[in-house]
Amino acid sequence: MLPAALRAAPMDDGGHELWALAVIMLVRAICGVRVEVRGRQHLPGGAALIGAKHQCMFDTMAPFTVFADGAYVMKRELMNIPFYGWYCRKAA
Repeated sequence: MLPAALRAAPMDDGGHELWALAVIMLVRAICGVRVEVRGRQHLPGGAALIGAKHQCMFDTMAPFTVFADGAYVMKRELMNIPFYGWYCRKAA
């Protein structure tokens, strides 16, 4: 799988979900940090706007592993971060 930052087309094969899972597993293995998602029973059945209260940078990755077809709003400045911003731009 070619990294999304090098592709000409937007990322549409679920690579962002694999990336999020890999980051979460590495953070757990290297740093001992566990990602916990609470309140799944309260998720609506249809379309909804969900506002996350961020506790750390991992809160931006965890939703990819929870929501099946999410759309995300982010600050424009985050697109300037090397690698992270490049991937986000291609995923749009």
